Amino acid sequence: MLFEGPAIFPEEYLEELCPPPLAAVLRKRNGWLTADGLHVRGVCLEPRWHSLDFAWRKEAFHRRYTLRRMDVPFAQNCVGDQFILRDQRVHRLWAETGHLDDLGCDLPSFLGNPGAHLETRYLKLLGKPLEPGQLLSVYPFRCSAQAEAGVSVRAIPALEVIAFNADLYKQIGDLPRGTRIQVKITE
Repeated sequence: MLFEGPAIFPEEYLEELCPPPLAAVLRKRNGWLTADGLHVRGVCLEPRWHSLDFAWRKEAFHRRYTLRRMDVPFAQNCVGDQFILRDQRVHRLWAETGHLDDLGCDLPSFLGNPGAHLETRYLKLLGKPLEPGQLLSVYPFRCSAQAEAGVSVRAIPALEVIAFNADLYKQIGDLPRGTRIQVKITE
């Protein structure tokens, strides 16, 4: 365990924000970050990168992506793909493309074996665990054909990766698979 969340605060947010299965998990441990890059958010105001309230209501993935307002972004992997709790089932939101996959499991099953959804191959490229509050920036983009030839990764603040991926999705999310795009890097 690389990080364990602070005490639940404010307490009333636990019932307000969390469906019963998630509330039960967070009562035992208010979120965490593991060495394999799974970050489960907690009920807290700070740090913002760990706050379920910030991710769900303030950062509002449902406004950045095609999600329902009641979809709960309870966790993420090391590259910023979000794990969404919808109708008691876990879905994976691919952050670059906005594609939503039903993982075919409930929350306890997912947390017991998140497996291949964690993208640990990118952590191996980094060569060390993420620091709390970081995610990996991957280039070329994971959704590109060029990524198959190899990528570079660097750890940067999680909220920056989330914002970048959402912006990328806005620009390419509606393009048909296989569309060529040109990337212009600006400062």
